[in-house]
Amino acid sequence: MLKKKKQVLSFKFDIQNDIDISDWLYQYNIVVRSAYNRFRDNPELPLNEIVKLVNNLNNTDKLDYSIKKSACYEALSLKDREGVIFGGKKSFNAVKFFKYKKDPKISLEECKQNFKDKRNLRSMLLVGCADEYGNRKAELDIIDNNSIIIKFDKKNHIIIKLPRLSKKRKAILYNLQNLCDQNKACYSLKFNNKSISIIVEDKYIEDLKPKLNANFISNRILSLDLNPNYIGLSICDWHTKDNKTIIYKEIIDITALNKLKKSKYKKNKRDFETSMINSHIIDLVFNYRCELVAFEHLDIESKDHCRGKVFNRLVNNCWNRTKFLNNLIKRCNISKIKHREIRAQYSSFIGQMMHPNEYDSVAASIEISRRANLMNCGQYKDIIYPRFDVSCIPTLEGNGTAQDVTSWKKLYTLLKKSKICYRFLFDPKIFSGRFLRLKSEKSLVMIRFV
Repeated sequence: MLKKKKQVLSFKFDIQNDIDISDWLYQYNIVVRSAYNRFRDNPELPLNEIVKLVNNLNNTDKLDYSIKKSACYEALSLKDREGVIFGGKKSFNAVKFFKYKKDPKISLEECKQNFKDKRNLRSMLLVGCADEYGNRKAELDIIDNNSIIIKFDKKNHIIIKLPRLSKKRKAILYNLQNLCDQNKACYSLKFNNKSISIIVEDKYIEDLKPKLNANFISNRILSLDLNPNYIGLSICDWHTKDNKTIIYKEIIDITALNKLKKSKYKKNKRDFETSMINSHIIDLVFNYRCELVAFEHLDIESKDHCRGKVFNRLVNNCWNRTKFLNNLIKRCNISKIKHREIRAQYSSFIGQMMHPNEYDSVAASIEISRRANLMNCGQYKDIIYPRFDVSCIPTLEGNGTAQDVTSWKKLYTLLKKSKICYRFLFDPKIFSGRFLRLKSEKSLVMIRFV
């Protein structure tokens, strides 16, 4: 069985009122850096020992034991990363290589001050606990005053005003406050002078989302075949293990998104469009009342794929697959939609052989759907290969006949050796079907109806 990815639900807001917690941030970051260095020196040292070591650091008198422990939690999450630069690599290099800049826009002193601010005013993490009303150092006051109260100590309380909340966020955060008041949930906060994030673990997500009255149709599965440029999507009704009806199919074209030049805008745009794609998928689930969302289990390492520099850049750098899957799983958990990861071996090949008239990515998604249906029916073994049908074998002139092939593996090997192109690849240049942009006319994602 595949391991379920751990998810968190995170809401980030701009702080609406003016606050100044620079003194606490400065001392907090001293503890984080010190704890990180001790973790690097002795990785086997337990967390509680690290907390004892940093508890009496100089210039940290404003922080109590629980805040210092939260700082050690953050350092623990960074201990496996070598060469962490607190303050950011870009700001550090701006100071280090300042003399090589021919036309610096800011002075060296401004560069140094910018680096110090980013180093010393990094966001503070306050880890929550369900036994202490969600978080010992904070209190949610969202229902009455749309705010959060930070309690550094008995005398120093800071009120953080939140912006106007959408209906969905308001419902979730209201439920979170009610559960915390009953000691049934917890949350963590990460904040600085300008923004605040509320972080909730995945085990509480199901309790936070309001109950949805969606009557899902049994054995109706939405499945995805993930590729760097084209995501194949299909919705199938499964009547038996081998008998199905294809309800809907489309290709999500993200080639324009992958062609953006390297910049901060590119990362933000890709992340936003990834979120919008998953929002579109969840909308389809509810519109067609799908019982299950199925997708490939991808474990692709960055490496030289021996297919050229452009292909390596596309797969290793541009393909936002990890963020895509994490966001999709989170949205499924929030909406109480069943989801399943499916092993992807030979899915493109078998899908194309069994559905030769479908585009490669759509055919692969239908094959993923078949395997998901078997697992949904309780069959977890022998789901990769369907019943072998000789009629799906193409003519192999000069390379053998259909009678020479008795299994899917032999057919795959024979086609590879014969170099026959069996894939029906999607080409937007010759596509004449309907299409539209996703969510907005400024979107770089195209939905192509096939």
